[in-house]
Amino acid sequence: MDLRGWTIHATPIAYTGSRRKSSHPHSIFPLCSVQRKGDDLLVTQKIKLVEALCGCTFVVEHLDGRKLLVKTAPGEIIKPGEIKAIDDEGMPMHKNPFVKGKLYVKFDVEFPGAGKITPEKISLIAGALPAGDDMQVEDSENHEEVTMHDADLANLGRSNQGGRSHGGHDDDDDEGHGGQRVQCAQQ
Repeated sequence: MDLRGWTIHATPIAYTGSRRKSSHPHSIFPLCSVQRKGDDLLVTQKIKLVEALCGCTFVVEHLDGRKLLVKTAPGEIIKPGEIKAIDDEGMPMHKNPFVKGKLYVKFDVEFPGAGKITPEKISLIAGALPAGDDMQVEDSENHEEVTMHDADLANLGRSNQGGRSHGGHDDDDDEGHGGQRVQCAQQ
């Protein structure tokens, strides 16, 4: 689902499909979290990794005060960023309040932090999930082992700006940006 064109409402949305008119923030629809496009609504639901893998049940308090009990299907696995829809639970259509849009739910899967899963539990999880592709490395003498760390994409392209100094003048780095130059082959 392409989310371009959706707008985030910075003011409470008034529900006019019943006698009751509500413009106060709701527990699942707090201020600035409801996105609306036409008669459709989009909310984000946070779930834990165990719920994404094993199933989850949650309640959405609708703008009209009803509480919607939402369950994932047995055996259904929710992927991070996955979007599901609930028919007829969006906003009422203009001048036809009996026809409603959809309520879209985007799932934000929360993963456990580093060190939160013990080695024993890692073995249990690995045994319960389908096996991954084993990476067989041949001729390991020609490989250099490296270590990854957390990073921020906002720093992409800034590796040589103020962080490291070069010992001498680099002839290939006339402008101080570093890296290899790529040139198209002549045909």
